[in-house]
This record gives sequence, C-alpha cells and structure tokens, in this order.
Amino acid sequence: MYTAVKRSDERRSIMTSMNGSFLVCLRNGEKFLVDGWLEHALSAFEYARSLARNQTERSQAWACIGLTYLEMLEREKADEAFQMSSLNAKVCGYANVTLEADRNKALMVLEKGDAARARRLGQLTLDEASKLGRRDLIWFVHVVTRAQVRLHKTGDLVKTEALYWVLREILEYLYAGCVGSGEVTRQLWWNGIKKSHRDMYGVLLAPFMLLVNFHRARRQVKSTSKSPLSHQP
Repeated sequence: MYTAVKRSDERRSIMTSMNGSFLVCLRNGEKFLVDGWLEHALSAFEYARSLARNQTERSQAWACIGLTYLEMLEREKADEAFQMSSLNAKVCGYANVTLEADRNKALMVLEKGDAARARRLGQLTLDEASKLGRRDLIWFVHVVTRAQVRLHKTGDLVKTEALYWVLREILEYLYAGCVGSGEVTRQLWWNGIKKSHRDMYGVLLAPFMLLVNFHRARRQVKSTSKSPLSHQP
C-alpha cells in the first residue's frame, strides 16, 4: 500500500511541477514529429527545454530532442541528447523519469548495433514499467520488439519469438487505446509499430503484414480480458 501511495504522489508531483508553456511546446513538437516536420519538431523541443523549470522537464525535453535526432539519422547528436536526458533524470530522482531515460538508453544501444544488450536493457525497463503500473507499456515493448527482430534477422533468435513481440506491440497499442490516450500519442505509437514491421518484413511486405497482425491482435483482445503481460511466447 505504501509503495502504491508513494508512486501516486510521485506522479502528482511531476504533473504539478510542469508549467503550461512547457507542455504546450512539448505537444506541438510531438505533433510536428508525427507529421514529419522534423526541423519544426526539433525547434519546438529545444524551445521547451529553454522553458523547463526543473530537471524533470529538462529530462523530457532532451529525450524528445534525442528521438527527433534519431528520426533525422543524426545518431551522435541523439546519443548526446539521451545522455543529457539521463543526467537530468538522475538528478530529479523520480523513478518514472529515470525509467524513461533508461528506455531511451536501450534504444540508443540498439541504434548502435548491439541488439543483444538492447534486448537485456529493454526487458529490464519493461519489467520495471510493468511493476510501476504504467499505461504506456507500448513504448517499452517497442524497444524490446525491435531488438528481438534484429536478433532474428541475424539468425540469433527463432522467428516465432520475434513474431510474438511484433504481435504483442499491437496488443499493447490496442489496450493503451482504451485508457484515453491523445490522438498524437496514439499516432506516435502507431509509427513505432510500423517501424517494427519494416524491420521484420521489409518495406514491401510490411503494410500487408501490419494489417494481418492488427486483425489477429484485435481478435485476441476481443477473446480475452487479460493484459498482454499474461501471454507468453
């Protein structure tokens, strides 16, 4: 009970500490990111960083900057941004903020080509996110999924396990869609799912398999009330 109350207080403290101007810039940046306006997204996130009043907000702004640089294929700049996000997360001391920074660290490790280590780090953050009761598990599943697909592509993982994670990512998307997530957030999640499918099936086959897996996942959601976490490959 104490742990649950402490986590609830932490979330309220984080939300209370955020100023409106910062959040508006962050949301604008996310919208630009979804629409593919990367330079505009970067400018919005950098402005949000300048408006940040504490380490929590700075960590989030740096994380968004890092993700935008990844979309730009500027991996060194993305790495630097994620490191700054992690430093600020450690200073603020909030478990959820630190966890997000660790997830981005796993994503950066994957971008550098170490899929095995990315999977280990990603799984650790996913396990912790589940314990914290986060509703955005799809962000954490996405990192593990892409790492698993990479391992399959290099012959280090059987196809069935990689496919399990590809399907689970859609399952998390469907479950998360039931908790009132904003349209921009859902589109960001959907873009992540499309990336996993491109990694798995290639550019030509990805759209067809995305449709197949989506309908398969939707049937599974309708047939069970259990969380995707209860399913095993």
